[in-house]
Amino acid sequence: DQIHLDFGQFVPSDSGNSYRMLQKLGSGGSAVTYLMVGTNGDHNGNPVAAKFFRRISKPERLDEFRREAELLR
Repeated sequence: DQIHLDFGQFVPSDSGNSYRMLQKLGSGGSAVTYLMVGTNGDHNGNPVAAKFFRRISKPERLDEFRREAELLR
């Protein structure tokens, strides 16, 4: 259940945007967070933090993510 991205690896999103991995920011019990930069679309050139969940299928992890997103808003 480990998530690992290599430096420079490109990751596509469901929205059609792509991101390039710059560095791992941290990891916890349910996810790994990376600093990435948009490579096209609305986020082209913008840094973003991308969180990749190990098992989003567990309802409590999805609830945790939603609470975290609301706090960051």
